[in-house]
Amino acid sequence: MTVTHNPPVCETQTLTLFTATDFPDETWSWTGPGGFTSTLSDPSRTSSVLAWSGEYWVHTQLNGCVDSGSVMVNILPMPIAPSVSRNIPLCEDSTLFLSSASSPGATYSWSGPTGFTSTLQNPVVPGVTPGTHNGTYTVTAALGVCTISSTITFSVTPEHNPVLGSNAPICSGNVLSLTATPPYAGCTFNWSGPLGFTSTLQYPSINPAFTSHSGVYFASAMLDGCTSDTIGIAVVVDSTPEVPVLTTNSPGPPGNTICQEDTLMFTANSATGAGVTYYWTGPASFSSSLQNPMIMPAHPSNSGVYTVVASLGACTSTATIVATVTPTPPISVSSNTPICSGEKDTVKLFATGNPGSTFTWVGPYTFSTSAQNPIRTPAVTEYSGVYHATVLLDGCTNTASLNYTVKPTPTPPWVKWVTYCQYYDAPYMQAMGSNILWYTSSDPLGVGLSTPPKPQTDTVGVKFYYVTQTVNGCKSAIDSIRVRIDPTPSVTANDDITVCPRESVDLRAVNPDAIAYYHWLPSMYLSDTDKANVTANPETDIRYMVISTNVYGCSDTAEVNIRVRENAVLHMPDSVLIFPGESYHIEPMTNCTKFTWTPSGGLNGKFISNPVATPEVSTKYVVVAMTEEGCVVRDSITIRLSDESVFTVPNAFAPGRGVNDVFRVIRRGTATLRHFRVYDRWGLLIFQTNNIDEGWDGTYKGVQQPVGVYVYEVEAVSSTGKEFRKMGNVTLVR
Repeated sequence: MTVTHNPPVCETQTLTLFTATDFPDETWSWTGPGGFTSTLSDPSRTSSVLAWSGEYWVHTQLNGCVDSGSVMVNILPMPIAPSVSRNIPLCEDSTLFLSSASSPGATYSWSGPTGFTSTLQNPVVPGVTPGTHNGTYTVTAALGVCTISSTITFSVTPEHNPVLGSNAPICSGNVLSLTATPPYAGCTFNWSGPLGFTSTLQYPSINPAFTSHSGVYFASAMLDGCTSDTIGIAVVVDSTPEVPVLTTNSPGPPGNTICQEDTLMFTANSATGAGVTYYWTGPASFSSSLQNPMIMPAHPSNSGVYTVVASLGACTSTATIVATVTPTPPISVSSNTPICSGEKDTVKLFATGNPGSTFTWVGPYTFSTSAQNPIRTPAVTEYSGVYHATVLLDGCTNTASLNYTVKPTPTPPWVKWVTYCQYYDAPYMQAMGSNILWYTSSDPLGVGLSTPPKPQTDTVGVKFYYVTQTVNGCKSAIDSIRVRIDPTPSVTANDDITVCPRESVDLRAVNPDAIAYYHWLPSMYLSDTDKANVTANPETDIRYMVISTNVYGCSDTAEVNIRVRENAVLHMPDSVLIFPGESYHIEPMTNCTKFTWTPSGGLNGKFISNPVATPEVSTKYVVVAMTEEGCVVRDSITIRLSDESVFTVPNAFAPGRGVNDVFRVIRRGTATLRHFRVYDRWGLLIFQTNNIDEGWDGTYKGVQQPVGVYVYEVEAVSSTGKEFRKMGNVTLVR
């Protein structure tokens, strides 16, 4: 008879026994360890214990026939349920220490929030945060195939720095209120401050507060055993200043009469002394933060009540004072000006003002009088000038002036004899004077024209023009102006030219006069500027002008346009370094269309602009290039061939971040990779390859690996057989 059971069976689990066949009317009789008996065909024993291990027998009867069989059962030990604990308190950014204990020889497997796993009995998690590490952590203890689990649930206490506030600045004698706003409920507080102040209230106060309570108050918050940073807040308790004593220089006593345009002054003094600031306000939107302000110049609108606020910190006191500004008395003056000298006429002056005003006059030629409306006779030109009248009313004065003119008989207008070159577009004639009239002869009885004549310059020779001026109705004597016309030369130059940059060009100028002078403009790129024939070496398009002058100082000009073809441009590196098996694509920046490279060995083309160079040895390549318009340039590049391939390994990489997102061996030149391996910090091999173009993408068995430091080892061989071995660390960042 065949007898079996359900393997394996661990402690506390159910053991079930089986016989191979069952028949109607068949009976069973089971016996086993621990006094086990049963008459069932397939009996079970729940909550197994180790003592139930041993041989189990069954005897069957059917129709008088007896059969028997047995099976050996081994009850496996179940590990003790692990006890789980963690460090307390657990504050944000601290290290979590998990611990567990089970049966000797047990192995452990942890899992937790955000994919946390560990096979350590007591794992450590640095830098915990509430959003990532809050939740339930499960540890499973195993003895062979028998396992049992325990859990622990907790939360990380978040940062909870309080925000401090106060009602400061305040004045001494008032209540100083402090506030602490916690980011989370349940916080407790510790305050400290000046004069040994301490408190555990969230909203402490000091009543009354004095200036000695000024300073920095500090508070920290505690939540679930975690203490926040200590935060400070500066508090000022100011003294209330004494009411200031005010004075002013306006009518008092003690002040004097302040007239319009004078300076109105104020003073303020508080017995409190140092540290007091002042702020004045008054009529006409006056304001000032000076202790002793001034209004300069003063105006009647500045009359009225002035208020000053004395401040010491946030504390103030107020005082007022009245000031008066006397307005300037009005005055207006007039006269019978202008008059002419030599006539039987009288200088008449007039002044007006408010009733009660008195007047004084001063003027040219020692004139002085207290008459309100004085006169001077007879009139002479010396009486011309500025007359000043002063009015006096209520202790304030005002002054007005007028300019009086006694007209003299005018002199002839000022004129200048002029000389022009033939064909010059001469300007209209000019004379310095007033009411100018122009004549065709020196006859003073002729009819004059107010429009000045324009000299004609077509004919060489001398011609005279005549002019007078009238000033205030007085006509001057006639005067003459001589106009001389000198001959103008003629100059020619060569035709326009097209050249390449810095190509020499001969410029030629011709003047048929026996004596002629030359000057070329601009001087840029010219060999000389004061000869008839010069040489130019232009780099850009330019227009030259030659000025030829004769013995009379008259000149003529000619122009030559030079178009400079586009310069041949070709830029490329002086040298480059390549490694075994590499080529270099020469791609010069150029505007040329024809190229010739020397030597041509190692190039894929001799007459192309951008050949690929694959030299067998270091080679200097020279290129001669030409633009479509025929301008030539020459340059060279040296391709240096390294004797050996080079290898480098980066010290960090960032998967999925574009640049440097795969950790691989970087090489220049031909090489073979023997092996490239990456290990985690526990020494587990998580990546390996012998393909030099393949790298680690930061995963292991399809799972992204955590940020941290990993160990690598590399062994490679260059094309020349040189071996490269390196072991080091690489940092995975995300």
